[in-house]
Amino acid sequence: TLKNAYEAIEAKAQSGGEDYRGRITVRIEEADDNVSVSIEDNGIGLPQDRVNILEPYVTTREKGTGLGLGIARQLARSMRGDIGVESIEGEGSIFRVTLLLPAASSADLPAARPETAQAAPRPGPRLEILMAEDNATNRFVTRRMLTRQGHAVTEAHDGEEAVQKAGERPFDLILMDVSMPRTDGIEATRLIRSGDGPNRATRIVALTAHVGDDLVASLKRAGMDGVLAKPLTGADLSGVVADTLSLAQPVPPGHDTPTEESPLPILDPDQIGAILSGDATGGLPDRLDRFLSEGAAAFGKLESGPGIDPGAAAPVLHDFAGSAAVFGARHLHAALVEAETHARDGNAPALAASIARARPLWQRTRAAVLDRRPDRAAEKTEG
Repeated sequence: TLKNAYEAIEAKAQSGGEDYRGRITVRIEEADDNVSVSIEDNGIGLPQDRVNILEPYVTTREKGTGLGLGIARQLARSMRGDIGVESIEGEGSIFRVTLLLPAASSADLPAARPETAQAAPRPGPRLEILMAEDNATNRFVTRRMLTRQGHAVTEAHDGEEAVQKAGERPFDLILMDVSMPRTDGIEATRLIRSGDGPNRATRIVALTAHVGDDLVASLKRAGMDGVLAKPLTGADLSGVVADTLSLAQPVPPGHDTPTEESPLPILDPDQIGAILSGDATGGLPDRLDRFLSEGAAAFGKLESGPGIDPGAAAPVLHDFAGSAAVFGARHLHAALVEAETHARDGNAPALAASIARARPLWQRTRAAVLDRRPDRAAEKTEG
């Protein structure tokens, strides 16, 4: 907000005449357990159609995603506080941060640790993750969430740098922003997939603020394995990590279908729930039907016998894996990506085994999807 205040004053100074004097005032107030920090400026203020600037994707400039203040507000609310704004166009703005910060006594403080003590690592495997994102705020927040989960993050500031870093050493996962300067995420993914570098088959997940059927189809054609909608949450990133870890674990003999202990659900309740809650146009039944039809067509083309053609199977697996990821069919998605990896490697026996494992997962996924369509629940007995 200090940066916003400075930009507002700078903009007004360019048209305010010689008598204009910019001013920024910071006040800190305390009442009971509440602390308030306000930043007031006498800059250009906000037009009436931009007083919702704290909402995601709202910006006052042609450049920028409009995520910075939205993310700041989410962080404040996660601390049981909030960020508000008051503004008059042409006169200035006041941004106010309020936080619930009860006073602490010395008895509440943790015992001092020796300087040589190291923080205990978080349990679970540690992934090497390449994050391509041009927005500095988004990089900071995403990196913070991932490192708190125990993972190592390498940053790329645009698609060109992402392609360069992906060619230098292998990563377990690549998070790829779609809209970036120089080389966008779609072209960067194509370059990584078409090359012979160490990340040709690495899982790549798109990061985008605009998720639609046309865009998802373009991302899948480019070689991306999944999509995350901004702003990201810790749960989003945990889910992507869980999917990635599942691909690295070989399926033991006799475990062709997920066990009760499997960490991956047939349909991710949060993801499918978000799709359901966001169906303002009533188009969800058609989308579900397309997903079911796509799955039936895909498995109709896939053979699991010794004569399977890896070259023909790879694009079929890749396309349907992207759709499975969008609908939160995480276990099916993991099985399809595993099969696609064998197909691109030309390993026909391993590919046939992977497809055989994926078939019962598809049947279970189909039944779970039909459960979301009460008017078609009877179809679960068909096929």
